[in-house]
Amino acid sequence: MTNSNSKQIVDEKNGVMIRVDKTLKEMMDEKPSSRWDVDYWQPRFDSLFNDIKFKLQILGDFIFPGTKGITYGSTKPREWSKKENGVGYIKSVNVRNTGLDTVNIFWTPEGGNLDGKQYRIKIDDIIMNKSGTGTFGRLFVVIKELGKIVVSQDTMRIRVKGISPYFVAVYLQSNHGINQILRLTAGVSGQVHIDFEDIKSIKIPMLPREIQEQVSNEYKKLAEYHEKAMEAKKENNESEYQRNLKTAEEMLNNLIKKTEQVIRGERKDVV
Repeated sequence: MTNSNSKQIVDEKNGVMIRVDKTLKEMMDEKPSSRWDVDYWQPRFDSLFNDIKFKLQILGDFIFPGTKGITYGSTKPREWSKKENGVGYIKSVNVRNTGLDTVNIFWTPEGGNLDGKQYRIKIDDIIMNKSGTGTFGRLFVVIKELGKIVVSQDTMRIRVKGISPYFVAVYLQSNHGINQILRLTAGVSGQVHIDFEDIKSIKIPMLPREIQEQVSNEYKKLAEYHEKAMEAKKENNESEYQRNLKTAEEMLNNLIKKTEQVIRGERKDVV
């Protein structure tokens, strides 16, 4: 049986054929897109941008520099406290695509190991799970003041300029956004997280400002139903919780669909 990772060469001195292992470089030259490549590129991603009708830029062009633009929470030992003397701590399970689950949020001491100005969230921040089984990739935009709350080591806080954070959030959940995230996590490392440079490398279409504003307005409307769902959950009203959450999710899915259609040139706006 022929070993594909070996090659035959002639031993000129003895006149016989011998087999030796190929070098990694030789195997890479033969199959540059194989799983030997850390940046493995699956064929299904090859035509990812073919149907986009707008100019593309990388998301990193719009993210503030340093930790002002993107960071995850403290990696120091975790500490917990009661709500009255703590700050909210966003675990990956608290992140939903329609908003933050504020009912089951955890609390950590203010000024403690997990607290810090760079970790605090504010309006227009994008909060995204960078890891977490079953929750990886979930994200939402903070639409109102939520008080003293920090991200965890499993969640990222992203701040952008010159582009609507609401459009960015919707785009990252679209077919074009999701597939880029999948591509970035398809290498040999088996990683189940996405890092800062991965996020910054994502290509995003430059929709006109008025379309981005429409996306922002529609996103804020669906977020109102998420807030109603959280209020119902706090009051243990399961039926109202499920009804409002379902409405928020349906509105988000509809907004994503319309945004994708605009990106492909199939419609002119999202309203």
